[in-house]
Amino acid sequence: MGLWTIFIKIPENELGFSRTIKASDLTEAKQICFNEIKRILKGKKHNLYLESRGGGKYLVVSDMDEIGEVEIQQIKKTNARYINEKTLCQSNDYRESRLLSAIPSDSD
Repeated sequence: MGLWTIFIKIPENELGFSRTIKASDLTEAKQICFNEIKRILKGKKHNLYLESRGGGKYLVVSDMDEIGEVEIQQIKKTNARYINEKTLCQSNDYRESRLLSAIPSDSD
């Protein structure tokens, strides 16, 4: 299960917002996004679908008319872990570099 950010912009309703969702893959993220669009429009538009524009961007189409746009991005996964309540190591590379710097070199 990964985190995804969806950006929805529908100019006709003067609507634009983003939301973070949990989804196992892009297909599930698109379905959640599509359901959100249907909830926003509440039956005002019919025959809705998303048309791919590449790079995670989609047009929102209703009855062959472009009514908005959507962008879906997966949030980069990190192996984050809390050292204490205030310090956060954000990647394994950071932890490895700290461990390596603590090992004395042969030249010492």
